[in-house]
Amino acid sequence: MDYIDTQLRIKGNTLKKNAMALKMKLDALGEELRILYVAMTRAKEKLILTAMTPDMEKFKAQMEQKKEFQEMLNEKQKIYK
Repeated sequence: MDYIDTQLRIKGNTLKKNAMALKMKLDALGEELRILYVAMTRAKEKLILTAMTPDMEKFKAQMEQKKEFQEMLNEKQKIYK
């Protein structure tokens, strides 16, 4: 049910409606993640994942930063072993 203020002539969602919509969205996301997990763990020989990104250059830069950070962590771990 929507909230209607006849004096101000506005209409909006109630808190209950917003909470239910959020719960439904989280439930759907949880189910999608469960299905992805099952699919990924059932691969016998090969698993190929694909994805899309709106800005490939930004994505590449982020992945390079993560790679550099991981390499730095690996070097630190070698020092302390």
